[in-house]
Amino acid sequence: MFRSRSLRRFVLLCLLVVPVPLLLTSCGGGGPVQDVLALLFGGKVLLHKDQPAAGAQVTLEREDTTESTTTNANGQFSFSAAGPIPAGSRIIVTGSDEGQFVYSVLTPANVTGTDNLFSLDPFSAEPKTPGLDVVPSVAKPAGRAVITSPRSGDTVTFDQGVDQDARGAFGRFTVRGTADEGLSAMKDYYLYVVVHPTSPTAEFFPQYLIASVDPGTGAWVTMAQFGPPAQEGYRYELLVVVTAQKLEVRPPLDPLKYPRALDIPGVVYLSPFVTDLTAGAMTP
Repeated sequence: MFRSRSLRRFVLLCLLVVPVPLLLTSCGGGGPVQDVLALLFGGKVLLHKDQPAAGAQVTLEREDTTESTTTNANGQFSFSAAGPIPAGSRIIVTGSDEGQFVYSVLTPANVTGTDNLFSLDPFSAEPKTPGLDVVPSVAKPAGRAVITSPRSGDTVTFDQGVDQDARGAFGRFTVRGTADEGLSAMKDYYLYVVVHPTSPTAEFFPQYLIASVDPGTGAWVTMAQFGPPAQEGYRYELLVVVTAQKLEVRPPLDPLKYPRALDIPGVVYLSPFVTDLTAGAMTP
């Protein structure tokens, strides 16, 4: 009788403290509970203050592996991944219409703990995993930005700029947007428009001008370019990114190019895309 009650108490304890997917391996399946929990890394994604971000995609990039999952109704997520998280790893949160939020790991840490907090507004992380150092952080929050002009589906006219270094011409146009007002005072983050030719297709290239955010309104305006080359009828898409480092300044006809916008050095935020833009006629 005593043995039967003890067994029932053990099974009940497992049901109370161990998530269902771990029951077989944790309770009577060959290993203490803490060994299994040590394989979990995760946390909670918040939209605004304490509002959970349900249904957001969370991707863990580290070295040559990429894993993705989705937050539950409480904004929680976890990865069953053993081993350390090396410096240079990234936790990428993608919302339906919020853009992509990139949290970069600065110092390596063991994969333990599921209490880490990732806030989208304000844009910061509060790691609870021992030794985990992430940017943006509570001490160094970043911000978001969007493009308001041009809009998806627009035909964009452009004028001709001259690249003195490369001794050639390029098409340039005005891009406007809004951003979190705090970005105007953040000395550690920079705002760049990124152009992606889609027909004919080419790589993503960030513009060489840093967009300045108005501290009172959050508005910003900058110049961008179609090309090289720029021809009427070519198609493009745009986005704006926030980076944690200044990008190299290159001549307009010899820009930095990347296979993905996520590959831009130091990127922490990528706005929703402005799509299906058509280059119109060049204005005199």
